[in-house]
Amino acid sequence: MEHNVGTGFLERGWMLLKSIDTQAEFSAFVRRYGNRLFRMDNIHAAPPEVVDRFLLESPIDLLTSGAGPLHEWWTERVKSGELNVTDVNLVPV
Repeated sequence: MEHNVGTGFLERGWMLLKSIDTQAEFSAFVRRYGNRLFRMDNIHAAPPEVVDRFLLESPIDLLTSGAGPLHEWWTERVKSGELNVTDVNLVPV
């Protein structure tokens, strides 16, 4: 298998989040291979907490989304208190 660093080669990786038990290992995989680009086509493929943990524990710099209003979804989760974000860069303005 070729080794591609930072290329976003997992265009369908979000499907791995459907299995709740894979999130920690998938985040570790993304960190290990330096994947900085990620495509998320369905934010409802997993419980919100799983998506939160994946986004916070993975080194994603660029997130492309065909999943609808991802920023609105994140903002609502922060404002409602469902998501406790302490990093000022992750708090919606």
